[in-house]
Amino acid sequence: MAIALAALLALGPWVVYEIALSNIVGRPTYPTLQKLTSNEEQVTWQSLKEQGPIKIEKLTPHAYILHFLDFSKPSPGASVAWFVARNHNSGHLKNRRMTWWHLSGAALTIWLTRNWDASQLLAKVAEIRFDRPQSPTSMSR
Repeated sequence: MAIALAALLALGPWVVYEIALSNIVGRPTYPTLQKLTSNEEQVTWQSLKEQGPIKIEKLTPHAYILHFLDFSKPSPGASVAWFVARNHNSGHLKNRRMTWWHLSGAALTIWLTRNWDASQLLAKVAEIRFDRPQSPTSMSR
């Protein structure tokens, strides 16, 4: 019984994560231009209420649940990843019911922190905010 409970606690969040990811059609596309200037990155970082140095902490389903349960500050970069996830999920969910919206948003936030770096996420935020790719003069490659 104890082994089954331990397995459920260890694997359960990963199973929910995979199921929630399967509710999302595709994944966000990479930003058209991959890099903002240092100043643009810092402004974008701070605009999403992120603090400290620009750093994306790779989340796991367990870490996400722990942050949620103890109401602690989100992991560095979680707000940036959530911004991208929320934008993508607004038009790419198979099931849009509230529970699925939240689970899929959390899953894509975790996925983004594990698969994209800070520069990619910040460039995507800028692209979303302007609803078009940034001009080459405002961004460097």
